[in-house]
Amino acid sequence: MLRTVFCSVAVALFLVSGLAGAEKKAAKEGANLHKVTLVKVDVAKNAVTFVRKDKAGKAIQVTLPLAKNVMVYGLNNKTETLAAFATDIGKNKDKTFWIRVDKEKKQIVELREYPNPAAAGHARAK
Repeated sequence: MLRTVFCSVAVALFLVSGLAGAEKKAAKEGANLHKVTLVKVDVAKNAVTFVRKDKAGKAIQVTLPLAKNVMVYGLNNKTETLAAFATDIGKNKDKTFWIRVDKEKKQIVELREYPNPAAAGHARAK
């Protein structure tokens, strides 16, 4: 009985560590993935305005349209509608997000809320 409990705990720790490693690997900034501060989400025009830093470190404001099949994720990687996402942006100014653009860098294909480590359990700050 005790051996079964210890083995179960060991397997659970192994699986959790693998998930944490995969999440860190997936969140690396690259050519198509950018860490940005969203300024405005225009649901009517289906576009997002954000501020990002260029190679020199200067902040620039960019507006890009959303792809037809854009994926929008809130905290804890839960999918959201664009309208709900836009409402959250209005409540939380100067919040950091991940955006993924297509290969041509002309459309946003993914919006993902960047977790705030200060918030307990990554829950939304009220």
